[in-house]
Order: sequence, then C-alpha cells, then structure tokens
Amino acid sequence: MDKEETTDGKSISVETFLGTWDPFADNGDDMKIVIPTEKVNVDPEEPEGGAAETTYVFDATTLTAAKDKEVIEVGTTFANGYITAYGGVTKRINSSTQKVTSTEIGKSERQLL
Repeated sequence: MDKEETTDGKSISVETFLGTWDPFADNGDDMKIVIPTEKVNVDPEEPEGGAAETTYVFDATTLTAAKDKEVIEVGTTFANGYITAYGGVTKRINSSTQKVTSTEIGKSERQLL
C-alpha cells in the first residue's frame, strides 16, 4: 500500500473525516498552544489555594451494642458524614467484654445474569 486511504478510496485527512466543520472556529479559538511562563508550585508542603487534607476515622470500638449482630440502620453516618451505612451492616461484639470490636458487611444478594 503506497498511499494511505480509507476503504472507499478517499485520502486520509482532516477534511475526509470532519468535512468543513471546524471545532476551533465554532468556539472562537484556534489550534495555537500557549505554554505558561509563570512559576508553578509543585511542592506538596506549600499548597497554594488547594484543598485542605482531611483525615476521616471510623473506629468500630467506639460504638455500643445491646447484642451481637445488632443491625446498623440504613443511612446511619460515621466519620463526620464521610461513611454511610447501606443495608446489611451489623455490629460484632466480644462475648467476654460485650464491647463492639468490629462491623460486618453482608454479602450482596444480586444475581448475575
């Protein structure tokens, strides 16, 4: 194959695929690339107007339960609203101390098609 062309024999070019449509002109722009000349801060120790880092903590041992496998209601939030319980979440307790040691997420009941 000496010449690059489409399966119908047209040469491969922007015009072949876009016709007269110019996405740059439609937006009042051109294909000019502008390289910034100002210094960009890349030091993670010195954020410039970036988002503050927030640490969210969920500690199951801070929960209370009347019995083992007590259900956490759907919509219950933890860690300042960062974590939300959705169906099948239960508290697990230590049988000796009766204190919550963990939470358990139930298996999905979805069936694959």
